[in-house]
Amino acid sequence: MNINTLSLLVTSSALLLAGIAFENDRQENRNDLKSEKENILTSIESELGYMGLWLGNSCTSSSLKNKCWDPSYMVYRLGRNEAIKNVITGKYIILLSKELRLTLVEFNQRLSNFEQLIDRSMALMTANPILFIDATVLFNNLSNESLRLKFIQTLYLKYKNGKKLTQPEKMLLVAQNEIRTIHMNGIGDETNPLSLRYTFKKLNNLINSEKNNLSTDPRWKPPFWEWFFITIISLIFVIVLWNIFLIKKGGVILLNMNTILILGILFFASLILGLIKYGSLADQYKGKSWQLKFNEIWNDFINFAIPGLIAYYFILIRWPLLQKGQSLNSVDIILSLIFIIGLFGHLSVMSYNITKGVEAILSRILERK
Repeated sequence: MNINTLSLLVTSSALLLAGIAFENDRQENRNDLKSEKENILTSIESELGYMGLWLGNSCTSSSLKNKCWDPSYMVYRLGRNEAIKNVITGKYIILLSKELRLTLVEFNQRLSNFEQLIDRSMALMTANPILFIDATVLFNNLSNESLRLKFIQTLYLKYKNGKKLTQPEKMLLVAQNEIRTIHMNGIGDETNPLSLRYTFKKLNNLINSEKNNLSTDPRWKPPFWEWFFITIISLIFVIVLWNIFLIKKGGVILLNMNTILILGILFFASLILGLIKYGSLADQYKGKSWQLKFNEIWNDFINFAIPGLIAYYFILIRWPLLQKGQSLNSVDIILSLIFIIGLFGHLSVMSYNITKGVEAILSRILERK
């Protein structure tokens, strides 16, 4: 094996290691984005869960026809709506489908309208506290729900016919109108696309659909060009090994038994050292996909395999030449440095850092274009 062949081996090995590190980093990013989307969907789903206590049923004119309310009755807000607001204003909203993004914005607007109706009702009810108390007393003096409903219906007819009402009676009608408006215009009917109830139901359906399709989203899988890239550099690596460790006799390519023995020893030694290194960091990969675990084991295996090949070269090829008087050259020094770095388990880390640096440079260049 000459210097050019060995240089090609080291270059192809480094290229393969860098490609695997790059693909590993890309897959980690995709898994992080998948986890981020899952967390977003879960937080929205949780927030919608307690909102369902208010928005679980439709409010229509027919369902509220025979209902009346104590003036002191309060319609509570639906919470702070923090999760949905954070998603709308956050950078990860792009992970959601276009329909879900638009529905989130629409729901937030409907919710703001609902809360504005509550604020208006509270302002009217507290503008004149004495009158508010008189209306409450007037309502509660009636002994049962039937009498109260009949009394309020009578007040509506008197007001409609232009008859004079007392101030507490007017306040009582205002309270009924405000509370009814909050239910019908604020919550509304699920058949009305402009209602909060309709948007709430639509949002729940979209969240469930996105969660069901989360694992099959093609964005979490490597694109074709990544597979093609890894395949090409792996093929280059295999071709280089083929040219180095195979000999030709009588026109037939045969494996040299000594080469098989050396390769076997290097393979098992590198695998054992790689597994030991991976075992020291195994806690970091709990719950991760098998692809990420395999990539890390492969990185550790290559990390020790390359120094093994360099040692093979120096001991069986380069050392006899040095004994005959040849001097060390720059390639020998570079290979020695790579051997030391790999022997201490830092070759994959160095390759990863180089890859990240190249990726950052290429990203800036592409952004400028």
